[in-house]
Amino acid sequence: MSLCANIEAITEFTRNYLKTRGAHAFSEYTLIRDLQATEQFNNLSSDNSSLLLFQKHFLCMHVLYRLQDFYRQRNMHLNINPLAIYLTAEHSASETSAPTLHENELRSYYLDLSILEQATSESVSELQQHFFKRYEAWLASDQAYKVLDIANTSSWQQIQEQYRRLAHKNHPDRGGDGDQFNRIKEAYDQLKLRHSPTN
Repeated sequence: MSLCANIEAITEFTRNYLKTRGAHAFSEYTLIRDLQATEQFNNLSSDNSSLLLFQKHFLCMHVLYRLQDFYRQRNMHLNINPLAIYLTAEHSASETSAPTLHENELRSYYLDLSILEQATSESVSELQQHFFKRYEAWLASDQAYKVLDIANTSSWQQIQEQYRRLAHKNHPDRGGDGDQFNRIKEAYDQLKLRHSPTN
């Protein structure tokens, strides 16, 4: 499937997604998860997991900004925030103000497909130095919670306490399973990127 065809397929999926949810907000994580479940990203390929994640993220944001124009012509506003994507009436008080410089810069960035086409492992690595590691941890956190056997509503302190318990129980020096210990440490590191106030 060509890039243009892929974008059109993701656009159609997202329009239906918005239609069924109306003003109920959903996260970019939820959208990416459900796009993956319907195999919308199957044509993407990379040996670098961070580059692959960036491609998914960029395609979603590109489609959302295109749809923002589509809905504006229909007197609606598409709010685009990684944690809250939803539709409102254009005349809503919160939507009447002009876009900020930052919002316009984001819009220009994600509508420029050359950024996606020219993305490399090295360029994505530069992004990671700023914010992408935290974003990647967010997407990986579902599995991390399961490994630590803890609710996804847990506080950072609860995560730390559970990690210490499991690490102590599974430490190889105490007769524990080394592979499981490594999985626990990796899960903790993922959640640390998302939750720790010092990161």
